[in-house]
Amino acid sequence: MTRVIPALIDRIYTLFLRLVVGHIGRGAVIEFPVKWNHPEKVWIGSGARVAAGTWLNCSSSPDDEFTLRIGADTYVGRNCHINAWKSVTIGSEVLVANNVYISDATHEFRDRRVSIKRQGERFSGPVEIKRGAWIGHCAAILPNTSVGINSVIGALSLVRRPIPDYCVAAGVPATVIREVAPTEEA
Repeated sequence: MTRVIPALIDRIYTLFLRLVVGHIGRGAVIEFPVKWNHPEKVWIGSGARVAAGTWLNCSSSPDDEFTLRIGADTYVGRNCHINAWKSVTIGSEVLVANNVYISDATHEFRDRRVSIKRQGERFSGPVEIKRGAWIGHCAAILPNTSVGINSVIGALSLVRRPIPDYCVAAGVPATVIREVAPTEEA
């Protein structure tokens, strides 16, 4: 009985969000609570799940239809922070662990006379996490990067450049530590 009530709350919350979120696919669940900026800029695929405590921070730019896309059957863990000013794409069947940071923007800091807080943010390059990837606990994915198909980003890693398909990358900055060959069926 104790698990039924939170699941029911999440289902009702997801139904309510269908009124304000750009797209929520069939069977997707958004756990209560998730923080939103411009939910109309978010596209969530069928069967996806966004866990409680996550912040989906999108731009209000009128020229972009969706700035954040989360693919089908993807899981976004608790307390993640995703900044999507123009283009963050998370493919299908991706696992995003808890406390992960993903952003396509950065704070301005060019004017030394003005505090960084008052200089605003700017788009710095798209982020794409491809199908089947796994992003480890507390990893950070910075602007103008990608994570390849079925690749793994180790916990506490900082992705500053593209990571190829079928590999394991870890560290600060993340570097490829192992390639994973696709298995062949007999």
